[in-house]
Amino acid sequence: MSKHQTLAKMVSGTTAIAVSILNGQNPPPSRPVIWGNGVIYHDLSRGAVAGEGGADSLFKIESINGKIERSIILPAKTIKRDVLDGKAFALTLEGVQGQKLAKGEIASRFMYRILERSIVGETGWQEIGNFRSRRKAITGFFKLGNGNFLVTTFRPVFKFQGGYSPIGILAKNDRKEFVQKEGVSIGLGKAYWQETIDEEGDAKTNYPNLMLITPALLRTPDHVIVGYESIGWFLVFRAEDGKFERQIRIFDFIDESALHREGAFSYPYVGLGAQVRKDGYILVATRSQQAVEQAGQAFNDNFPIEIATNSEKIKKWYFDTEYIRDQNLKQFPFITWWLLDPKTGSVKQEARPENFPDRISSAADMWNWNWRFKADENLIYYSTEGATEGKGRTLKQKILGVIGVK
Repeated sequence: MSKHQTLAKMVSGTTAIAVSILNGQNPPPSRPVIWGNGVIYHDLSRGAVAGEGGADSLFKIESINGKIERSIILPAKTIKRDVLDGKAFALTLEGVQGQKLAKGEIASRFMYRILERSIVGETGWQEIGNFRSRRKAITGFFKLGNGNFLVTTFRPVFKFQGGYSPIGILAKNDRKEFVQKEGVSIGLGKAYWQETIDEEGDAKTNYPNLMLITPALLRTPDHVIVGYESIGWFLVFRAEDGKFERQIRIFDFIDESALHREGAFSYPYVGLGAQVRKDGYILVATRSQQAVEQAGQAFNDNFPIEIATNSEKIKKWYFDTEYIRDQNLKQFPFITWWLLDPKTGSVKQEARPENFPDRISSAADMWNWNWRFKADENLIYYSTEGATEGKGRTLKQKILGVIGVK
């Protein structure tokens, strides 16, 4: 079992620790802004990871002068949000009592609900549909132009090519239920999961080195993009109907064959954040090519698979190996910037934003690595403070600097 497979198995009970057990320390998951007419939509809290629930309470609308025009209170148990055509959408998660199984046992089931409200006015949130799942599975969603939703998962939900895809379409039926319409291609030669699902609702993957639990969810006027930052891949879908268009890879040597090889993945976590520019291009920060090629082999933390289900042992291992992750970053600290065009798939190296740090030299610095666009098209760099285990981290308004990009 690869480290990436181990993460998926652990995610429901030990999220806060699990997301960090890769070669090198990974940053907080990206929370991309969404561009509006003269404003941006964002929140400053990290929210839940992989459907953990109990995420953020406020969704902010920021104007060009930096003023928060208004804050929208998200529904209880929101795990993800989206904005399209003047409406906000929230995905919530709650546990519900399941029906009896064939063996007479009671299944533990979960209910996902999708709610919407107008950005303006005080209309309140209205549920537009729901979706039941035996296990926590959904990591993100996009409202599509045709009324359906594109959904990302870390467990097999959407059937695709004799197996299951981690991305698929939900469409609403006459009973106000969202049903699985179809799995969507992500540009691989095989389905991500194989056909047989075990008693825990999991299936063997054909790509053990692709980590699914914290995708970056990016939106442009024409596309929605799912970024698997651990490997530096960005999957581009049409914003109208969710049709897959292209796969963008930052580093060509991390290709499909690298994801397929069992136990052969030695690269550190690649991505250091991704945000959509106002013009629709995607600005991405990564570790340097030298770090990606060498750091994982030079400083391997050797996660012991046998402790994968023991949260206390995972915590002990995590702190015992902190030195290795620090050395990984001290020896390979440099940051590289890239500009991606979702319309063509082009990738070009970009100059470092003015006054932005050129390196990350410790695990602590990595966990404080947060950046986003402001509504005036400049970048803001801010720190992560405070933590609630299992719920993600809360971002406070400690601004480290405003960085011009022009």
